[in-house]
Amino acid sequence: MTGRNAERGEQTVAAIVAEGGQAEFLAADMNDPQSVRRLAGQVGEIDVLVNKAAVCPFAPTLEQDIDSFDMMFA
Repeated sequence: MTGRNAERGEQTVAAIVAEGGQAEFLAADMNDPQSVRRLAGQVGEIDVLVNKAAVCPFAPTLEQDIDSFDMMFA
């Protein structure tokens, strides 16, 4: 899982692990394209992606332009 708040991320990972699951937290700021690129390089294969942003252009992630990406996360 990812997010900007490392403390909350680690708490969530700990709760998942305590219930017998597996999880990992990687900090990333979705407002920063460089941070997103770094995250993409760290995660490798993705099994589940949940985008909880209010606006989502209908296009595969890799085909979205920067303006659409900015709108989605603004």
